[in-house]
Amino acid sequence: MPDDMLFSLSQTVSAISRADCREALTASVLKGVQHFGFESFTLNINVRDAYEANANPVLTTHADSFHLEYDSLKLYELDPVLLCGLHADQPFCWNSEVDHVTPTSNKLVEMFRAMPLINGLVVPLPSSEGRSSLINLATSRDICISEGVVHSISIIAHTAMIKAESLGVVSEDVSGRFADANLSHRQIEILHWAARGKSNNDIATIMQLSRRTVDWHMSEVLRRLKVASRSQAVALLHGRPPSR
Repeated sequence: MPDDMLFSLSQTVSAISRADCREALTASVLKGVQHFGFESFTLNINVRDAYEANANPVLTTHADSFHLEYDSLKLYELDPVLLCGLHADQPFCWNSEVDHVTPTSNKLVEMFRAMPLINGLVVPLPSSEGRSSLINLATSRDICISEGVVHSISIIAHTAMIKAESLGVVSEDVSGRFADANLSHRQIEILHWAARGKSNNDIATIMQLSRRTVDWHMSEVLRRLKVASRSQAVALLHGRPPSR
């Protein structure tokens, strides 16, 4: 990966980690994806279907009017990008020249061209069973979407997803599950990274903290949740009783 791409990625991850509300998180992600040629994005976490993906995005840069028109025409039922994204297990690129076969779906092409949107990228993200998580990015320019760009966007999206969950801006409010434990946003974020299989060293690098700080927060998570191991804490995070 080129040095300038690595620098942009590092700056973006750092900004996302510092975000303290939905608006700041959206701005940090947008600034980051702009470095890679994209102009807008929508982040969905654990949605059931295309309707929910349009009606309840966790983060989006599209105006409410876009989602309202999209909903009124029921384009979520016909949008091949969204429908493919909900079932994808690998990132894929898209463009507005996709062959649409019905008059209603042609409205989608008209909307994209009016904005205008030429091409984009969809990156699937980890999700609960029976749900889908993804980030969908778009641009009005004809850009080259290299493997390095896809990899960078994937890291940005994963980081944003973890941050959104730790801030409690996801519909299923993770912080609410731990109300009795009174975990901080930082501790919830650390636990989410642990649930992704990251070691304390990895988490320290991602969140730009010292290893000692991460170790302390992880021990506090275990103490406050009254469990003996990180695997038990992760089980509680996913709503399962911890095995003893």
